[in-house]
Amino acid sequence: MRSRTGLSPCTLALVVSVPLGGVHAAELVTVDQELREGGNNYDDPCFWQDPSDPGAAVACMTSKDDDLVECFSLPSGTFVGAATGFAGAANNCDVDARRAELVTTDNGGARVLIHALPSLGAPIRELASPAFEEVSGVCVGHEKGRSLVFVTDEETGMVYVLDSVTGQELRSFSYDLTKAEGIACDDGRERVYVCDDQSDSRSCRAFTYAGTAVPPEFGVVETGSDSEGVAVYQCGREDGYIIVSDQSNDEFEVFDRQEPFKHLCTFELARDGDRTTATDGIDVVQIPAYPNGLFGACDGCGGSSDELDLVAWERIAAACGLRVCPLGASGDGPVCGDGRIDRVEEECDGADDALCPGACAADCTCPVPGTEPVAAVIADATVRKAAPRDAGADGLLEAGARPPKAAFLRVRVRGVAGQTIREARLHLTVAAARSSKSNHGGEIYATSCDWDEQTLTWDGKPALEGSAIDAQPGRWRPGNQVGFDLTGYIVGDGDYCLALTSPSRDRIRYASREMSRGPVVEITVCSAEAPCSVGR
Repeated sequence: MRSRTGLSPCTLALVVSVPLGGVHAAELVTVDQELREGGNNYDDPCFWQDPSDPGAAVACMTSKDDDLVECFSLPSGTFVGAATGFAGAANNCDVDARRAELVTTDNGGARVLIHALPSLGAPIRELASPAFEEVSGVCVGHEKGRSLVFVTDEETGMVYVLDSVTGQELRSFSYDLTKAEGIACDDGRERVYVCDDQSDSRSCRAFTYAGTAVPPEFGVVETGSDSEGVAVYQCGREDGYIIVSDQSNDEFEVFDRQEPFKHLCTFELARDGDRTTATDGIDVVQIPAYPNGLFGACDGCGGSSDELDLVAWERIAAACGLRVCPLGASGDGPVCGDGRIDRVEEECDGADDALCPGACAADCTCPVPGTEPVAAVIADATVRKAAPRDAGADGLLEAGARPPKAAFLRVRVRGVAGQTIREARLHLTVAAARSSKSNHGGEIYATSCDWDEQTLTWDGKPALEGSAIDAQPGRWRPGNQVGFDLTGYIVGDGDYCLALTSPSRDRIRYASREMSRGPVVEITVCSAEAPCSVGR
């Protein structure tokens, strides 16, 4: 067994530059920690932060020949258990931090398995598509409050996009490469990066979450051949780096996260003269246990003495002249702890903790829920056509046809964890003033969540999606509670965004979340193992 020397989150290092010839010289970076249990043919790493302990995390590694995923506690490196139930090889993995789930492709089983973290063991559900033939790479993204699973299929040459909760195939698109395994999701930019792992093929491509190609291809010149793993290091919502493993050359290439994906650095890993070689999968995370970043790479992938090599991002940054961005913040933009939910990963922030009052963790996430589901309106705003350039108002939620005005609400749901939402309702209370009454309670529509309650304007408001989810015509007076049925729209954990409009000239005015009788979301969650429970 290789060394399990502990990796300190604050570790710094001596880094030397070693010219290797060719078109570029590789910077040599020292490996901090090597992990291995009994698995054979390691392939792809992924990481999970324990929300109950900011200093603890879990590193997992797929073991293809043993049909399982091995997981280790960090920073100790102690083996803690395995995810089982694979019919074929456990190929690539990713973690859905919002749902505390491990997501792994079952290569040979033509499916994706979902395991609960940190319990592991048998899968809690499986995802499959009739189109699956040889599933390989996987990453988790988030869109409109849903957890999406992006899967590469090396036989069909397609990326399939599935709803992680329902298993529904939402769309698919061709990755237009020879043979692709490595894939990484980038929620901040709503991009997915796919790399060609066919020998002598070397390019990577970017796509929107909808499947539209984003030129140019990158890595063609810098990668020797066989671009295997790909990972994203964030510096705010837009900036940062894309890292690609160059398996045949035993190197790692760093590219700018923004188009045109400029090549920035080449580095290699080694420890005590033992070079990290034949790397397949890689991952990098910025979590409370390692706020500056932790990079993981498979060493000796495909052999019987393979292992998971870990290195603090500071080492790579020092060697390559790159930025260090604690918890993914840019340093000049939104950060965890500023009292506002304004990072894509944030679930709460300071006093803005409606989803988990008093329990917001240091990384601006809520504790992993137990059996009790939670639902809350975490942002709301009103916009008016008469003031198209003014920021949305917080005081009241208004809707009316003349002059046009509309309200927007962001709902966050946690604790469902694969159970069934039997009913979901939004309750709004008509404001106390006599002028708040109306002959129509309004209509509720789905919208994208691409808005901020502090800066939302009429001109910048998101479009309405589809037909109205629910409507409440009729006369409503101050103090009345008006209920809108969201059953079927809210289906699991995540963010859901809504617009409140009205076809009536007689505007309706509701209490906002800043008021004592603000919006309330109530969900009824049921499962086969427990009686139904109500969350709000």
